[in-house]
Amino acid sequence: MSVAEAARILGKSERTIRRWERDGKIPSDRTGPGIRVDIGGLLPDAVGQVLTQADVLQVELERLQERVDDLTAERDFLRDRLLQAEALSLMLAGERRQLTPGRRFRWPWQRGEGG
Repeated sequence: MSVAEAARILGKSERTIRRWERDGKIPSDRTGPGIRVDIGGLLPDAVGQVLTQADVLQVELERLQERVDDLTAERDFLRDRLLQAEALSLMLAGERRQLTPGRRFRWPWQRGEGG
């Protein structure tokens, strides 16, 4: 295959593939136009690396999902507490209005009536 195809499949740059070919790490054929490389010997390693990366990503995804679940539960708990606090605030405001009528109590001498 071409250097560009090999680079894409292996997830490497074309420069790396050309260096590997020059250093003899991968077999090549220079008889036709351009360089043709044989990456057959590298595929098991590349597949193993991809699977390893996939496993790592799967574990990370599961960890992030657990964190999302924890944060969702915490958000729901705090939302419930806020609703309880708002209900208590409204209840206390109503009791305060009942305890303090619109007019303030004044003793007769404060109203200017005898003494």
